[in-house]
Amino acid sequence: GKAALREYLKEHHNENLRIAIAAMRALGSLQDAEAVGVLTEIFKENMRKDPGKAADLHELGWQQKPVHLAAAAAEALGRIGTPAAQGVLTEALPKLLDFWQYTHWSGDHTWLMGCHSSVLHYRILEAFDSMETTVGRPGVLAALRAVPIDTDRGLLYETDAYENLTARVVNRSGLGGSVMEACLAALGDTDFEPADDLKAAAAASPPAVSVKPHDPESRAAELVSVVCTDARYAAPIRRAFERYRAMAPSRKRSWVCFYLGRCLGKLRDAGSVEMLVSCLKDDATEASFGLEDQPNVFVYKAMTPFYRAAAADALGRIGDVKAVATLFDVVKDFDNALSVRHAAAGSLALLCGPEHSAQLRTLAADYPEVSVRRALLEALDKAGSGRIARAR
Repeated sequence: GKAALREYLKEHHNENLRIAIAAMRALGSLQDAEAVGVLTEIFKENMRKDPGKAADLHELGWQQKPVHLAAAAAEALGRIGTPAAQGVLTEALPKLLDFWQYTHWSGDHTWLMGCHSSVLHYRILEAFDSMETTVGRPGVLAALRAVPIDTDRGLLYETDAYENLTARVVNRSGLGGSVMEACLAALGDTDFEPADDLKAAAAASPPAVSVKPHDPESRAAELVSVVCTDARYAAPIRRAFERYRAMAPSRKRSWVCFYLGRCLGKLRDAGSVEMLVSCLKDDATEASFGLEDQPNVFVYKAMTPFYRAAAADALGRIGDVKAVATLFDVVKDFDNALSVRHAAAGSLALLCGPEHSAQLRTLAADYPEVSVRRALLEALDKAGSGRIARAR
């Protein structure tokens, strides 16, 4: 059926979007090298195509067709995986539009432009990852600029699928170390002197209409948390964390410390335990800054994001049982924000053994918040079964 699918796409790819996507995916799954030509035509025709004005509210998806045609073609080319298919995508990545243009055409709210990943960029990075492509410098710069932010809503302590793809593609390029040095230099580390193009890419934030884009340092810290997979950078990351932690409370301080704490947990850096424990024991609690008058969508006057929550989560990922006592204290103290206590309870689930079962059971028995109580009960279950991830 490969020939029939190719012929259908040549004549009808601009008709029914769902059928065209299904046909392209089929050719990709069949690894049909003869389809590279028609897939390339569809990809190039749509990769920068302006879909025109929306027939109605753009959030209903009226403008999404070119984006998804190009993305499906990229997905199929990656599955076919020939040098010709790889070359099409390698050449295209630096020539794509800003990623938030594609998310907008796909139905994204204007206020959240820059907060979601582009399906077209995702499929290209996914293809590079599966083909183990070594992209050049222009591709790396484009990949860095295409990492979304989300300054309007909740944050993950772990890196997501899009961020992990970006990290693998950037590091496979051989430029991962140079990218890290550019980010650390943006955070004030004078040991590094990055090239101008990497420095600019590390500082370039997507838009965020609702709460404004990242400042250059916060963006650099975000990219550190995404790109870094090498524990040899843990020491300069710790130094940067301490520099910003020592500053007066501000949006920048909160974002930088949140991202760097996230990264130290990702690296499972044992050398960070003392510093992260100190964040929880010695830094001001969120409630100490005061509470908002109700009704209000916010509870605390403290500057978000709460970097102490990232510190609590990182301690569980690192896996050092010396943090257990501090994590228990955090969960018990309601001057700590809910997110900080929840992260601490989640880390207890990774660190506690049978010897902590009684303490967990007592704490969970009448804990007044459902989410933290559930995390404590999960910790109790794991401690009782011996399913723990403590450092050996």
